[in-house]
Amino acid sequence: MQTPTLRLPDPGDTVRVSIVGNRWIGAVSDDNGRRLCALARAAGCVLMEAVLDADGTVVHVGAWPDVSHPNVAHALTPLLDGAL
Repeated sequence: MQTPTLRLPDPGDTVRVSIVGNRWIGAVSDDNGRRLCALARAAGCVLMEAVLDADGTVVHVGAWPDVSHPNVAHALTPLLDGAL
């Protein structure tokens, strides 16, 4: 019997994307950005982090985006102010 193997993407072939409300921060296509925003809404998350492989496949999703990134922090400000 063959042991199943888990193929993990090379970290150099992935892109990390942060979702804040209806905005995405990360180098992905508009289609993938909109898909990730829809995924966050469907999950009831206002904040989300995702990692996509080179094919655009989501390989990781989490509820804690890197808020130390200036663009993420800027997008987060209206949410904290209650304006989002």
